[in-house]
Formats: sequence, C-alpha cells, structure tokens
Amino acid sequence: MKAFFGITTLLVVQCSLFCQTAAAPIPTKWLRDGQLVVPEFNFSINSPNLGSRWSYKDDFPRVDGSAVTAFFVDVDPKTRYALLVMDRSGEMHSPTAKQFMEGVQESLPKDWQLRDPQIEPTDIPVKNSMKFRATCRLPNNSTLYTYLYVVPGKQTYEIVTYSADPTEPLPFSRFVASFALIATSANSPQPNMSGVLLLWALWGAVIDWRYIRRGGMRPSRNDKIGVLAALGFCTVVMALLGIRGASGESLGSMAGLCITLIFSLWEGARWRIRRRAPLPELKAEAIGT
Repeated sequence: MKAFFGITTLLVVQCSLFCQTAAAPIPTKWLRDGQLVVPEFNFSINSPNLGSRWSYKDDFPRVDGSAVTAFFVDVDPKTRYALLVMDRSGEMHSPTAKQFMEGVQESLPKDWQLRDPQIEPTDIPVKNSMKFRATCRLPNNSTLYTYLYVVPGKQTYEIVTYSADPTEPLPFSRFVASFALIATSANSPQPNMSGVLLLWALWGAVIDWRYIRRGGMRPSRNDKIGVLAALGFCTVVMALLGIRGASGESLGSMAGLCITLIFSLWEGARWRIRRRAPLPELKAEAIGT
C-alpha cells in the first residue's frame, strides 16, 4: 500500500467532513434519477436519500504529485460522506495496516489518536477493493470510528465517513455498495513494462557474461563512461526533484525506472556488439556452412 492513501484521505476529510469547508454545488448534468454520475471521473454512485445534498471540491493541494477531487454528500445535518478521486494508481495490502495507520495519524488534528486499525480485502464495491476501519479517540475522550473503502486502479477512489456507531452504519454500507465504474476497463492499471525490461536485461547479461568468458569483445572505456554519465545525469535530476519537494516514494520509483532503462539500453548495445563481433567458433561454423 502506498502511504498517500492515508495522508490524502485525512487531508481532505479532517477539513471537509468536520469543518464543513466550502465546496461548489454539483452540476445538474451529474445528477440523474437519484444518482451521481460523473463520466469525467468514470464513476456513478447512488444518493443516500431523497434529501441528500451534493457538493464537490477540486482545488486541494496535490498529494505526491496526485490531483485530488472530493465529492461530498450531506445525508443529514450531522452526517456527511466523502468520495475522493486521485489521478494516480496505487495498491493496498492487508499486511501494511501499521504503515497505513502511521500515515493517517500524521494527518489527523493534534491530540487525536487512531487505534485498532483493520484492513481487509473485499469485493464491495468492486472486486479487489480494500476496507479500512479504525477507532479515533478525540481530546474530549469521545470516540469516532473511521470507515473507509478503497478502489485501486488507474485512478484511485476512496469512500469514507466518520461515525459514533462502533458498527458500520447500514446507510453508509448501502452507499458504498452502489458505487460503480462506468467503464471498468478504463480503470485497469497500466502493465508493468519495467519488470519485462528488467527480465530481458538480466537474460542478456547472462548471455554477455558467457560471451566475454569465451573470448568475446569486452566493453570499451567509452562505453563505461557513457553508462556512468547516464547514471550521474539521473542522480542530478532526482536531487533537483527532491529539492523541489518530490516525495521519497516518487524518487524511489524514479530511481528504479532509471536503473532499469539504463541497464536495458546497455544490454541492447551489448547485443549489437555480439552481432557485429561473434565468437571465433561461431565464425568458423558460418564459413563451414
């Protein structure tokens, strides 16, 4: 799971579910027969009741480079649900409940304590979703409970509320269950091509090692200088991004991608060398045929 889930949620929720921050009214084109249907964000969801009042806000600060749009529905004067949309993909896994809780705790108001986090997989509202529940202890010794569902994919959706009820409120459960993607395929995460490139480069490195051991052409000094220059350039770029506020998670992902690309390009160049300068026995076989 990526830490931004917790930080993003509370960044929006603590200001919006409790402080009732100003938000724009929902355009009428998005309200259809008791549903909120937003093609621009590829989702639909039912209004909790006939008196529900919808609003939204899209001018939050970016979180780890991700834009956040929040849709709020006031069920009654004391109850508000939020649906958050982030324009980045991410994953959640049950074993990372502690890390998730730490990210959420950092975003809570001072003197609030988050306890007993529980994260589990669920097929509600869609397959491969995750469900989060935690106890939130307030400074006046009262208790609220956090109920959060996460739908991962190309865009990440979070549906969240706070309640004094230690059991998830049935109206909120129904609200979550009504969420649907307009086009399921449009939210499928992009394939991880870096893994394919890395496997290809590793396979090439084994072949090149055997080629050099059997007398093949070694990399030249200029070849090595070129690789070091590429690594140095990537290091400088990441340092500049770090100075400008990029997160450690983003920098780590970029570092892995840069190393994979440089490694793959290196092995591609070595493959061309092996084509131009085959081993002596391979030359003899070619002459004999």
